[in-house]
Amino acid sequence: MKKDTIKINSSWRDFSVKNNILKNKDVDISSRKDSQSMNNDISKPIKLNDSSEVKRIKGAATPPSASKFQHNQKLIVEKFKKQSTKNMSKVQNIMYMSDYSYADLEELEQELSEQDEIKLGKFHQAIDMYRNLNPNPSKGSKFKLDLTGDRRLSGDFARIISKIAEDNSGNIIDGNDFWDMNKLISRVVDNRSIINCKSSRELESIIIILDSSPSCKSYARLYSELASISATYNDIEMYNAPNGRITHRYDTRKKDFVKFMNLDDLRNDASTWSYFKNRVIMFFGDNDGSRIVLNNTFKNKIYWFHTLQEDMIKYELKNYKHNSANLKVFPYVINKQNFIKAMKMIK
Repeated sequence: MKKDTIKINSSWRDFSVKNNILKNKDVDISSRKDSQSMNNDISKPIKLNDSSEVKRIKGAATPPSASKFQHNQKLIVEKFKKQSTKNMSKVQNIMYMSDYSYADLEELEQELSEQDEIKLGKFHQAIDMYRNLNPNPSKGSKFKLDLTGDRRLSGDFARIISKIAEDNSGNIIDGNDFWDMNKLISRVVDNRSIINCKSSRELESIIIILDSSPSCKSYARLYSELASISATYNDIEMYNAPNGRITHRYDTRKKDFVKFMNLDDLRNDASTWSYFKNRVIMFFGDNDGSRIVLNNTFKNKIYWFHTLQEDMIKYELKNYKHNSANLKVFPYVINKQNFIKAMKMIK
């Protein structure tokens, strides 16, 4: 892991907002006092009812173009990097609602199916929420995490990320983490040096998805600090997702959240996480993205750091089918103290 301190560009979030500015859609967080009793609500993850578990149907249809990315993390990252360019195509400009005319939009709509238009409309709604949260970002403004003041948050978060990555380790590769018995046995034949008999395991990147919709504006400070910590590690993929719908990815080179999707990605439901399979996802957001999050529990392990309290979350979970075996929900994660408590419960 690289551990260089990074300044994260503030263009994806309005970091200047004060806590409790915007009321949550379902719960008026701003009218509550953050009492000690409220903070204690996060002591345990929610115990999910096993009856909510639904088995995945064998042979369920997957978009042809999406399936080839689901089993190749490097291919996904490479694809997204190539599409994160300044010279966006006309179609991408229309998708991201920038530098296009209504004549361009009308021309594109003639080529879209009815289903494509629905997906484009939902994507535009997500882009609108993202733009309305911080319509005039200051490119020169940076957010710098106070690593001294938030050392515990940074340390605990890094430990959890490392543990989850280790638990989901993949193929054995050249390294220096443990003695490789196969190399030690082969040493008798090839006379290799003892110092070349160690290996490591390839760690699969953890996916972090942050809800940047207006209903989560009160938690922007917490999310921005988590984003800044996450940006210092190379085994994390990070995405900006208003109401759970992915619109931008974090580019480590540009140190900013950038546009990256094209029309094929939209058709393949990449914005609703279709490219992710057998991955570990940490989602930070409220219940506005419930359908997307819970649909993905059938093919991914998800840690949901929720903004609402337990009783409201349980009511929401009853409305959508999900695989409880792949879901851990931590209620009322609205500040650093509650997030640290939630991390202690991850085994």
